[in-house]
Amino acid sequence: QTDTTKTVKKNKYPDAIVIDVSYGAMLPYADMRTTYKYALDLGAKVHFISSNNWIFSASGDYLFSEQIRIDVVKNLRESNGFIIDQQGALADVKQGLRGFMIQAGIGRLFAFNTNKNRRFGLEVRLHAGYLRHWVRIKFGGEELQQLMGDYRQGYDRKSDGFMLQQYIGLRYMSSNRLSNFFAGFDIAQGFTRNRRLWNYDQMRADTDPKLDILAGFRIGIAIPFNIYNSRTETLDDVKCD
Repeated sequence: QTDTTKTVKKNKYPDAIVIDVSYGAMLPYADMRTTYKYALDLGAKVHFISSNNWIFSASGDYLFSEQIRIDVVKNLRESNGFIIDQQGALADVKQGLRGFMIQAGIGRLFAFNTNKNRRFGLEVRLHAGYLRHWVRIKFGGEELQQLMGDYRQGYDRKSDGFMLQQYIGLRYMSSNRLSNFFAGFDIAQGFTRNRRLWNYDQMRADTDPKLDILAGFRIGIAIPFNIYNSRTETLDDVKCD
C-alpha cells in the first residue's frame, strides 16, 4: 500500500467583509472655504478585502459643524444682532454646516509583515461618489416667518455634485480579530453647484460651478468577518490518501 501526500498551497489571508466606523476632522478649501470653517465627519464603510489585499468599498459620511464664516441671515438682523419674530420678540439664529457623502471605491493594502497571520500595512484607496452640503439655520420656538418653508431655502446655500476622494493610512487587523483599527488622511474634491434659484441675502442667483475641497484626518475601528474556504484553513497542509 502506498500513501500519497498532497500539499495544498494556502492563501496567507482569508477574504473578509470589514465594517469601518470612523470619526474625523476636515478643513475646507477652494470655494467651500468662503462659507465654512471646518467639518467634523462621522463615517461608515463596508469593505470586501480579498485574500491578496485588494479592497472594494461602499461608504457614507455625515458632515457637520456649528460655525461658519459668513452670516447668511445678516440682512434680517436688527442692530443688536437679533431677528424680530412675528410676535415682536427677539430671536437668536444659529448657523452651521450639514452635509453628507456617498461613495464607492477601490484600493489596496500593502502589508508590512507577511510572515504573521495578521493584516498590518499601508492602505491606499480612491473613491468616487456624491457630495451634498448646506447651511443649517437653527432657532428656537419663535415664529420666524422670514426663515420658514420656502424662505429658508433662499438662505441655506444647498449645493451638491459629483466628487472624488483619495485616502492613505495605516490599518491593523489582529489574527484573533479582537484588535482592529485604522488611521489616515483623506482629501475630497466636490464639483458642485448651488441648487437654490436665488440667494436672498445676496439678492442674486448663484449659478457658477464650484470646486469644494475637504482635507483632514480620521481614525476608527473595524469589525472584520473572515470568509474561510479550503485555501484559507488554519492548517498548513492537507493530506489525502
